[in-house]
Amino acid sequence: MPPIEVMVNGERTAVEPSTCVAAMLEHQGFDLRYAAVAVNEQFVPRAHHSTQVLRPGDRVEVLMPFAGG
Repeated sequence: MPPIEVMVNGERTAVEPSTCVAAMLEHQGFDLRYAAVAVNEQFVPRAHHSTQVLRPGDRVEVLMPFAGG
């Protein structure tokens, strides 16, 4: 099957069909322990990152904490 296209933080990204949020995060280099994720403006709890499957056209927003001052 050909890859599907999703938007990750506003950028088009190709992923394999049936890719879950956790796999996409890991492939994109995000730290799974700290990533807060919304798919199509709906928060996805960390416990569901490995079961939430991405679909063509999904809009994924990933937020990471950062330290600063």
